[in-house]
Amino acid sequence: MLILSGPLASALKVTLSANKPNVTAGATGAAGNITFTTWVNLSSPDAYVPIQRIYLNLSGPLPRSFSFNPAGGDIQGYATGYPNEITIVANPSDGFNSSNYGFGPGIGYGYNTGITYPFGSGYGYGSAGGAGLTPLNVSYAITLNTTNMYDGNYTARTNVYAVGNQAVDFLSTNSVSFEILPRIITVPIPGIDAGNTTESGLIQTPVGNFSFMIVAGTNASAVNLNVTVQVNPPTNVSYQINASTGGLGAGAMPGLYFNYSIDDPTWYDNISYIHMRMYYNQSDIPSNVVESTLRPARYLSNTTPASWVKLECGTCPRTLEVAEDGRNVNLNASGVNETGNYVWANVTHFSSYGVAGTVTATTPPSSGGSSGGGGGGGGGGSGENFSNIVLKERYELQIFKDLTTTYSFKNASNPLIYVKITGNVSAGMQTVSVEVLKNTSTLVKIAAPGMVYKNVNIWVGTSGFATSKNIKDATINFKIDNSWLTSNGISGSDVKLLKWDGSKWIQLETTIIGKLDLYTVFEGKTTSFSPFAISAKVSEINPVKTPEGTQSGTTPATTGETTATRTETAKPPAASTLTYILIVIGIVLAVVIVVAYYRLKKKEE
Repeated sequence: MLILSGPLASALKVTLSANKPNVTAGATGAAGNITFTTWVNLSSPDAYVPIQRIYLNLSGPLPRSFSFNPAGGDIQGYATGYPNEITIVANPSDGFNSSNYGFGPGIGYGYNTGITYPFGSGYGYGSAGGAGLTPLNVSYAITLNTTNMYDGNYTARTNVYAVGNQAVDFLSTNSVSFEILPRIITVPIPGIDAGNTTESGLIQTPVGNFSFMIVAGTNASAVNLNVTVQVNPPTNVSYQINASTGGLGAGAMPGLYFNYSIDDPTWYDNISYIHMRMYYNQSDIPSNVVESTLRPARYLSNTTPASWVKLECGTCPRTLEVAEDGRNVNLNASGVNETGNYVWANVTHFSSYGVAGTVTATTPPSSGGSSGGGGGGGGGGSGENFSNIVLKERYELQIFKDLTTTYSFKNASNPLIYVKITGNVSAGMQTVSVEVLKNTSTLVKIAAPGMVYKNVNIWVGTSGFATSKNIKDATINFKIDNSWLTSNGISGSDVKLLKWDGSKWIQLETTIIGKLDLYTVFEGKTTSFSPFAISAKVSEINPVKTPEGTQSGTTPATTGETTATRTETAKPPAASTLTYILIVIGIVLAVVIVVAYYRLKKKEE
């Protein structure tokens, strides 16, 4: 937050508005876009508030952070392959450019700079001639295309990033709330002759992909109709039902729901069944769910009470319910294709569908010590103790030489927002896997220093890939709850991203990006991946090793982490070679002395 005082208190003012309260996700043209307008007003041209970047931060189901320079260019934060996801129009067209703005010697020189406000000569704002006599007003129209966004309620805020001799960072605008409505896709179905089939083809959405095939009955008459698919469940469908009541619960694939409807119910009388496929991302499978147990789940809206049922075929075909139109809803078959990453079902009626698996019971880990070191890769098991993992997110994208790939994370419990990787090589499809942990990673030897907020493992590619040889640079964008910062008396500058280098914790370059309503966003830089810790008040980056015989995962109670301590059986220190030599020499000397004594005594006798 940029906090100004004294004569600078009203020097810079930034506001934000939106052109509409809601927008339909992925709709064609203007219907799928929302435009935010932010005004930057500098009422005192000579105030030392040098703007470097302007951020549009979105908090909601899919947090995003976009930024651009004062001229409205160098746009960052858009989804990989979608440079037109965000567009900026500055008014005046050059925004704050070198003719009227600057924070370097001789550019944008204000007439009282270094005199009225002595922060250093050559810093300030000026008008076109550099005289610094008139206030500056610039507006930016920021248009977001929602094709790559999830639906739901969001909050937008603009942050102005300024760096100078003062201890200030951000100026935040008012927050603006808006809603992204579920995307609705209409698939026209042509008339089908008796006994024939027709397919929708693969329909792709950011939430997930789907397809279906219609199998006509043997006595069917051709009927044309439209199948409307609403991505994510409609508002009247309760889709987070507790597992104990038979709902999807913990075994559900998060956010993967489709609501199918048709415009002519009599069409059902002419079909034999509908073969439905819903595609999933392996990274979205809950950590305690085995992929082979995944199946479609159907919302039974006409039962009392309405509920979800997992479409398993212990007995098939069978009737699931009688629909509102009086027709039986039958399940003929179902399954999962782990190679194609989709679940499927043959049903006789459309409805709301999700994807769910069976939650497996966890076996408590055996006692004993944990492994040391920090290896692992995204292609398989990382080696982290399963009981220490809160959640996993895993995505696969292509990494190219000298281009930046953005891996975005959407689970609200994940402190990571995204990982950006610029390749030193073109490596093709690579997986980034994040494990959010309960305590210190079991792959490291000592707990991270300071007051730890979260421990996470980040794995990229297969073992050995995530090094500076393959990765030119990478940034990790993460968030911390403002309530945790406040309750622990922590400022943004106290927060550091730490990385385990195989033998010790090292501190990465960490900067604050922006402060939103609920959390503050930070960014760390790295060229390799392993266990990480988000920590604050790090007074000692090379902490004393845990005393021999114990490995501690304990962190201060104020961090919000679950406290746990692992204990290993202590081993006695091994005797050195010198010790053994001294013992042998001592024994030999003792024997020689005894023998000499008895010989001397025998002579005396």
